[in-house]
Amino acid sequence: MKFARAAAPASRDPVVPRGRGIRIPRDVSILSRLTSNRLLVSLLIFSLFLDSFRLPVGNGLFNVRPSFVVFAAIFPAIAYRWFAGREPILETPLLPALVFLDGLFFFSTLINPNAPYHVRGLISSLLLLINIAMYLSIFRFAAGSAGALNHVFSLLAGFAAVYALFAALTLALFELGFEPARHLIQLSDIGDLTMNGGTTATPHPLLLDPNMGSYLGAIGVMALIRSIFSAGRARLWLGLASAVIFLGVLLSYSRGAWLAAGCGLVAATLILVITRQWFGLSPARLAAVGAIFVLAIAGSLLVAPSVKTVLAARVANLLNIQAGTGSQRLGFWEQISEDGLRKPLLGHGSDAYRALLPSPPPSCRSCGPYVAENITVEVFHTSGFVGLAAYLALQVVAIALLIKALRRSRDGTSRQRGLAVAASAGYITIVIASQTNPSFWGNMYWALLAVVVASAAETLAAFPGRHARQSEVGV
Repeated sequence: MKFARAAAPASRDPVVPRGRGIRIPRDVSILSRLTSNRLLVSLLIFSLFLDSFRLPVGNGLFNVRPSFVVFAAIFPAIAYRWFAGREPILETPLLPALVFLDGLFFFSTLINPNAPYHVRGLISSLLLLINIAMYLSIFRFAAGSAGALNHVFSLLAGFAAVYALFAALTLALFELGFEPARHLIQLSDIGDLTMNGGTTATPHPLLLDPNMGSYLGAIGVMALIRSIFSAGRARLWLGLASAVIFLGVLLSYSRGAWLAAGCGLVAATLILVITRQWFGLSPARLAAVGAIFVLAIAGSLLVAPSVKTVLAARVANLLNIQAGTGSQRLGFWEQISEDGLRKPLLGHGSDAYRALLPSPPPSCRSCGPYVAENITVEVFHTSGFVGLAAYLALQVVAIALLIKALRRSRDGTSRQRGLAVAASAGYITIVIASQTNPSFWGNMYWALLAVVVASAAETLAAFPGRHARQSEVGV
């Protein structure tokens, strides 16, 4: 599959061919202007940052998210451009494997009609298919050209920085007594956050839930790495954006998000050392990395008096699985896995595991219904060893794609090397995060996956290899 098309020869004809299909009038058709991929993708990415506000439907059967509404509205226009241009959709990397995995979820749910949460499980499978369509839409746009990929990532990094800064300012204004800010603040017991006991009401930004903390961590990691390999204003912009984004990650108070972002940064460091790209970086760039973390930490400590106490306590217990909710999750995972062994081949169906989990205690003011918070355990209970094998095979294929991009980018430009390293670290971040919280089911997860795969695909398209074709990235 060719991700970068050769530039078309200049023509006075206002009709520009799209692939091998229908000729779309660029300057004449109002529909073509209204269905500009750049505009539609920009709207979709903006809506992803509004997903903290959800509308429960059917007595909590599922939640309607803003990005679902936006995607449902714009998908017909996106599909119109696909079919008009006869886009080779089936050659999209990872798409067949993702559709197969979702098909397993749906089939396993369908053959277990007496399982608890059966209807909810069917809906979850269909919503996952919509998520995959969202991944496809963003990937098809981002992989079209280097400019498109830069546009998508600039939107993600820009919106993420504004989002994190707004959440931090909300917390600071609440501490200063600004009454309207309380609508975006969640009060939790200090013991729930420090894991050391205590019932003092402590403010926490409502916008920075663990899932959003994980997404911000992935965006921050990729922005930081891309800033190292950039020059001029791009380096400054990405560096400042990553500092603000990491401020949001810290204020999420999520150990899972911190751990995932840390693993992404460690992976990036190892990649740079192993591929010997570290030695080509100037001391000034490396010093800038340290400055970014100093800014993020200093900014978080200035936001509210309680931040220092919470951060210190949670960092001290970062890897202590027995502290906080860690031991509870281990118990949940063990219980779900043992029940999964009762139907080891094709599992119990989507969401059936929820019947095994208790209801949150009334004293927990911030607790919603408990979930698995580990996609590997959830996949096994949903579709058995068959689904688990499909999920693990998907990871192997994705990692192989990223390794291939890393190897071929070593002889490329600084931008191409940065794309490959950032994509690899970003992928590790979102995968690790999905093992500690339910981020896999968020729409933002699929947007980030699309950016990661598009970055690898662009690198492979630039370096197809001696005997390889550009179509080899279609998995």
